[in-house]
Amino acid sequence: QAIWAQVQIAAPRPAAMATPPAKILMVFGATGKTGLHVLEHAVAAKGKNWDQVVIFARNPGKVPEALRDKLTSIQGDLTDAVAIKVAVISCKPTAIVDASSMLLGGKPPNTADRRIMYKAVLEALESDNRTSKCYLVMEGGVVVPEPGGTINSCLFSLIHCCVRNVFARTMFRDLEKFLVYMWEETPPDFRFTMVRMGPMVEKPSMGVLQAEPTKDNIPKGSVTYSDAGFALQELAADLIGTTPWNRKALFYNYPSAK
Repeated sequence: QAIWAQVQIAAPRPAAMATPPAKILMVFGATGKTGLHVLEHAVAAKGKNWDQVVIFARNPGKVPEALRDKLTSIQGDLTDAVAIKVAVISCKPTAIVDASSMLLGGKPPNTADRRIMYKAVLEALESDNRTSKCYLVMEGGVVVPEPGGTINSCLFSLIHCCVRNVFARTMFRDLEKFLVYMWEETPPDFRFTMVRMGPMVEKPSMGVLQAEPTKDNIPKGSVTYSDAGFALQELAADLIGTTPWNRKALFYNYPSAK
């Protein structure tokens, strides 16, 4: 007599879905006027744009108390390359917004050498095999063109002729060296975008800034700190996983000013 054994075949298990990496925003210059507005908008966008917001600041206590418990603070100075490297390795950001001022007149003025800052960031990312997994958004000046950029060369030459202050000439020369470093000396998978805007003012929001490729070097009116902060953190969130503006410079203006 044949005995039949009933074999139960288990249904195949669905493949486990990979957990998407946490979206972590790191902010340099977080206690300056622009940086504080970046923080306000980034914290408001937690759960949508960001899972975590981290600041690297010399004095984190300058951040308003209402924001402090909604972000992670790392104390450090932008002139300290080792501290920057340790901070980036520890928090593994997917985006960095550098809201420290590139030119004189920033509030507060930034005396850090951005070549040293970004070299430390790059070394931290390379040590963790994350060079292409973090996007850097840097607030830039409007008077120095990037290599291969389309800024009005006649205007740039005129500015150079008009600048007679030795310190200012040195500043322009240092900025040119910095831009050459970013565009020509960093590895091609190091992702960044430079953002240029007109003079910043303390006023209520005047609308949503819109980005356009840099065509000339002429600001089309002033920009509020709040609108600038919103634009910087939104750009950082949009650029994660995409490369539409990779290694390019953008100019932000209000639509009505174009």
